Amino acid sequence: MKVIAEGVESADQRDWLASQHCDDVQGFLFGQPVLPDEFELLLASQPFMTGPPHRIQSPS
Repeated sequence: MKVIAEGVESADQRDWLASQHCDDVQGFLFGQPVLPDEFELLLASQPFMTGPPHRIQSPS
């Protein structure tokens, strides 16, 4: 089963999820909400990304 955690707000949460074998995470740790006009500017200034929001690695 593939697991995606939403609402990750801290590195501690991300690390714990990785230790629990969570595949992907998304949340405020990686980006805050923006208004539509700001989002358009953000997209125009960044290379286009595809794939899951953020893949995490289990700690070794």
